[in-house]
Amino acid sequence: MIALVGNPNCGKSALFNILTKSNQKIGNFPGITVDIEKRKYKEDIMVDLPGLYSLNYYTKDEKVTVDFLNKNNISLIVNVIDINFLNRSLYLTLQLLKLNIPLIIVLNKCDSNTLIKENKLKELLKVNVIKISATKNKNIDKLKHLIEKKKFVFHNYQDDFTVEKRYYKIDQICNEVIKENNSFKFSNIIDKFLLNKFFSKLIAILIFILIYYLLNIVGNYFTSKISNLMFLFKNLIFNILNFIFR
Repeated sequence: MIALVGNPNCGKSALFNILTKSNQKIGNFPGITVDIEKRKYKEDIMVDLPGLYSLNYYTKDEKVTVDFLNKNNISLIVNVIDINFLNRSLYLTLQLLKLNIPLIIVLNKCDSNTLIKENKLKELLKVNVIKISATKNKNIDKLKHLIEKKKFVFHNYQDDFTVEKRYYKIDQICNEVIKENNSFKFSNIIDKFLLNKFFSKLIAILIFILIYYLLNIVGNYFTSKISNLMFLFKNLIFNILNFIFR
């Protein structure tokens, strides 16, 4: 049995639909998958489990996932991660590794601006890592090959960290695997300009001045024009009524 596990809104259900050729409901907000969905995949069964952030569950749908992982014979976990939120997602990943079930990390939404050193992440966690885009069907065949041939690394993962130390480890991993995107994109330039601690204050002041100008100068101009139009319209109506009832 192959289990798809990940945070809410990581693209897990979209991937499940592609792999199993099904039509499960998907959406862009948490809580879409609240039940267990099972479909046949090759000679195996693939299961789409409700999204969760930690095996220390707090909600009903998270409990469904944790109970299923603990009570069933899972041959492989496909841990789907939104590549844009690696830091947030790795807490669950480290907990899944402690289950000592073979695991593949799937970095979804690889068409975004976030760049990850997948080989470095594979080296640090000692499991196979693959980048995909479920919405654009990118690298899906490679993932299928990885699942079908079972070319994952399985080891006895030991983690006796406290919560604080685990977050520290996650920060270390992210510092090593997340690459700065130096590609030329107009949006990146705009972001750097607008978020600069000096320019942002100047831009805020200019926006306030612009709003004042629009309200007082441009606003007054249009107000006078509208008043003139209303005056002409009133005179027109008055003349029409005077002509009809005289």
